[in-house]
Amino acid sequence: MTLGPNVIFLSADAVRADRTSLYGYERPTTPNLSRLASESLVCKNAFSLAPFTQPASVQTFTSSRPLSYGGYDTGASGRPTTLFRHFRDAGYKTYALSTVHWTNKYFGYGDGIDVEYQLYTLN
Repeated sequence: MTLGPNVIFLSADAVRADRTSLYGYERPTTPNLSRLASESLVCKNAFSLAPFTQPASVQTFTSSRPLSYGGYDTGASGRPTTLFRHFRDAGYKTYALSTVHWTNKYFGYGDGIDVEYQLYTLN
C-alpha cells in the first residue's frame, strides 16, 4: 500500500495575514510558520465568505456557502461531505485538534475524524 504525503491543515482564527512574517510582515512574528511553510504548500489567496468562526468553518470544511442548507447554526450537519471524511476515505488517519467549540462532533464535524482532541468546551 502506497501512502500519500503527510497533510497538516492548519487554520487560525482572528489572525491578520498582513501582520505575519509568513506573508511578508517585516518583524519576525511567525518564525515557526515561516519555517514550516518553506517546505509546504501555502495558500496565499484564500478568502472566507463569513466574518466569524462558526459560518467560516462551515465553508472551509464542507465547501458550501454559510447560508446554504438552512444556515450555519448546525455546523456541518446535513451538508456535503467534510474535508475530514474525504481524507479518511482516501486512506488517511485523521486527527482534529481544536480550541473552538464550533468545530467539533456535536456540530457535525466528527464524521471522518478518527481522533478528536477538544481543548476547549462550553459547560
